[in-house]
Order: sequence, then structure tokens, then C-alpha cells
Amino acid sequence: MLKFKKILFLASIFTFTNINIALAIDNYVPFSSNQVDKSEEVQIRDLNLKQALLEYYRFHIDKNYNENKITKGMLEKFTSLSLPWSNIFVLDGLEHAVNLKNLNLSNNFIEDLSPIKDLKNLEDLNINNNKIKDAKIISELKNLKKLAIAKNNISNLEFLKDIHLEELDIASNGILKNYLDSELHIDKLRSIKVSRVGIENLNFLKNAKNLESIFAEENQIDDLTGLANLEKLKILYVDKNNILDISPLKNLKNLSELSAEYNNIKDLSALEGKEKLHRIQINNNTSLKDISPLASLKSLASLSLKESLVEDLSPLKDLKYIYYVDVTGAKISSKNQEEFRSYNEELKKNSNIDKKLEIVNNSSEKYFSIKNYIFIVVLLFLLISGIRSYWKRNK
Repeated sequence: MLKFKKILFLASIFTFTNINIALAIDNYVPFSSNQVDKSEEVQIRDLNLKQALLEYYRFHIDKNYNENKITKGMLEKFTSLSLPWSNIFVLDGLEHAVNLKNLNLSNNFIEDLSPIKDLKNLEDLNINNNKIKDAKIISELKNLKKLAIAKNNISNLEFLKDIHLEELDIASNGILKNYLDSELHIDKLRSIKVSRVGIENLNFLKNAKNLESIFAEENQIDDLTGLANLEKLKILYVDKNNILDISPLKNLKNLSELSAEYNNIKDLSALEGKEKLHRIQINNNTSLKDISPLASLKSLASLSLKESLVEDLSPLKDLKYIYYVDVTGAKISSKNQEEFRSYNEELKKNSNIDKKLEIVNNSSEKYFSIKNYIFIVVLLFLLISGIRSYWKRNK
């Protein structure tokens, strides 16, 4: 019961901080203003937007403001505005916030973006999880560097041809595979999220020479050749696709983090010699057996091999920085695990490395041992007995 209360307490703290994080991250410091704002009042059609703006203004700009109106002068003071989860439907009136550089309107019910088309100073726009179908007005925001438009109803990316983004999130937007092509301006792109959009390859990224991170989980990708020349790539997430061959990654010397869970990968030789690669997740590649190419990964710190055919951890024995290996569901014997642990601990000791190795093996035997069965049976017996006693007393 005590543990449950602790979890409930932590969850409530997380919820509170999550809801108010938008208020905490901005640079405004609330103060009391003696200046009289004589600018024109702005009519805000959406009452939820009006209320959110008033609260934000009081929190960040004038803590003593007690009127119930929004003026042009007030809106012009905003350079950053974060109003997620505010039940906003209509943006009319926001066009007067002409000095905005950062705007977060995620998790609302917005369909029409036209009121923000003239906010020419916008550099960072987050409109994730709304009801947007047509985003063509975004093409007019020429200074935009970061765009998050995931979880909407977009099926056309024409608006991206006129802007040069550094970060783009278009995940979970139905089927976009017919609109991801080489005509997009991706020369400055450093990060892209294209998870759950129905693509079969990443060829549209072949000219994105500045890309450092790609998140493309849950698609139908079976071809990585489009990544072969992305020399700056550091982070790659391609979980839950149809990948068999990772040889296009062979020359990506800066790769530091790879997650390719739930694919059909058998051969890891393309990862050999990658000295910056420190984290690999290749869980549920059920035909994977040989991890010897990983022996040369001097910086490898974390490796997940769940549900694979791997039988031997000895290729990892000279990797002194490795501290986490998950072999749940793999074919590795307890003896092999202990031999690896013993050798690695001695290696760390001789190298003056304090961080100990953790080998995780949450096998079925751990959870379904005889002791656990007995405990469950006793617990059920006590529960049934308690219910029967209560029923008899109150009959």
C-alpha cells in the first residue's frame, strides 16, 4: 500500500510539472508594470485562447494585470508563447503577436493556421496533435528553423519546398510516402522525425548532408541506401520496420546511437570499427546470432539483445566501458554470462573504471518460479478468505 501511495504521489508530481512546464521554460520574469496600455483591444473569438493568453501574460509579464481584455500592445510583448493542452480551436487575434519567435500550440483542436501566416519572426513552431489538414501558410514563415507538426491530418508537404528547416517532426501524419521527395529543401536539416508515415525507404534524405538524427520507427522501410553518405549522422532510430541489410551504414563514422528493434537483421558487420557508437538496441531481431563485429566498438556502453539467437558474449569482453547488456530471451547460458561478467569486472578494475557491469536477463524462470507460484496462491487464498468473512458479517 505504501508503495502504491508513493507511485501515486510521484505520478501527481509528474502530471503537475508536465502541465506547467510550458510556463517554466520561458525566459520571461513577471513584474509589475506602471505603464498604461492605450493600444487597441483585440477581439479573441476563442474564449479558451483568451483565457490562456491572460494567464500567460500575468505569469510572465505583469503579475498585477487584472483586466479581462487583450490588447495589441500586450500581444506585441510576447517573443515566446507556449499554450499546449488549452482546448484552443480558433487562433483569430494571434496575428497581432508579431514579435513571436517561439510558439507552442500543441495538443489543441486547431484546424486553421491562417491567423499566424504573417508572424514573420517565428523560428520555432510546435503544432503537434491538432486537426490540421492544410499547412500551406507555413511556407510564408521564411525564418522558421524548427517545425513540429506531428499527429495531424497532413497528406501534402508542398509547404516545405519554400523554407529551410533545421528540425522537422512530421510523424504520425497518415500516408506521406508520396510526398517525401528530393524537391524538399533539406540542405540545412539536422533532425527529422518521420515515424508512422508509411514510407518504404529513406532515399528522400540522400542529400541531407547535415543530418545528425533520424527517427523513422514503425514504417515499412526495407532499404537504408539513402543514408549511405550522411557522414554527420549520429542518431538513428528505425525500430519496427522490415530491415534486413544495414550495410549502407558502413561508412557512417559518427554514428553514436542505433536502435533497430523488431527488424530482420542478421549481419552486424557494417557496425565494425565505429569508435563513437556507444548505444545499440537490436532487440527482437530473431535471426541475429553473431555479435563479433561489435568487438571493435571501443566506446560501446549499452547493448540490448532481447529475443535473439545470440549464444556468446565473449566478443564484448575487451569493451571496458560497457555497463549494460540485456540478454532477455537470448540463448546465452548462465555460465557464459558469469564468465563475461568476471572478465569485464577485472578489466574495469585494471582500468580504474568504477561503473559496474549490469547483465539483465528477465527470463520466464525469474517471474514464474515455484516460489512465485506459491506466493500468488497464498495471496489469492487470503483475498478470498477476507471477502468471504466480510460477506458473512454483512449478510
